[in-house]
Amino acid sequence: MPGSFVLTRPVCRRGDAVMIQNAVVFLDQLTTSFDPFCPWLSVDVRATVDEDGNTSSERRTTVDAVREFVAHARPAS
Repeated sequence: MPGSFVLTRPVCRRGDAVMIQNAVVFLDQLTTSFDPFCPWLSVDVRATVDEDGNTSSERRTTVDAVREFVAHARPAS
């Protein structure tokens, strides 16, 4: 039996700033099937406050820091 939710880390870019959020996709609340190859189709638009007024879990970094991370995360050729 598959799980009832998927944990995701949506990334949003605004200029040189990159915001990374924690998001839970509840599979029973989707109007279409969850596609693990296109998870962004099941994630809501970025919000910094939820419907209950709670601040969203979000980390901020820079485009340069993401580029550096990706460059070092690549497997050696």
